[in-house]
Amino acid sequence: MAKKVKIISYAGHSIRINIPELRVNRLFEKQGQSFLFDADTVEEMFYYPSVEKLFVDGIFYLDDKELRVKLGLEEENGNVSETVTAPISDATILAHLKTKPIAEFKKYIENLPIEQQMRFVDIAVANKIVDYEKSMFLKEITGKDIMKIIQLNEEE
Repeated sequence: MAKKVKIISYAGHSIRINIPELRVNRLFEKQGQSFLFDADTVEEMFYYPSVEKLFVDGIFYLDDKELRVKLGLEEENGNVSETVTAPISDATILAHLKTKPIAEFKKYIENLPIEQQMRFVDIAVANKIVDYEKSMFLKEITGKDIMKIIQLNEEE
């Protein structure tokens, strides 16, 4: 029997993986949703750059350490590979939005992939966090005006 591994989505939106050659067609509709896949199929999926990027950017997470090491997502000692962005929890994002000084906040997120930067915007809007400096910085790097979005949501 083939080894099964779990892929977990950290995206705040839906993402579909559709690879007909591998008979893979899964829709991850929300953050935290997961599906089981054969380990061999996941290895083959990594030959598709768009799928590999989802893991490298921290949008998807693979729950099997052995396979993460084999695919280069993690080193043997448990450290995340330098080319991979680890998934960020909502609690970590909230902590940065609410408590971190602006310099530390900027340093932390300026080199993250845009998908993870957008999660900061989504969580700030969902929690109505309107720190002016952080909102302006996020607007600068993502093009999204948190204060305007919150204002428009409240008018609806």
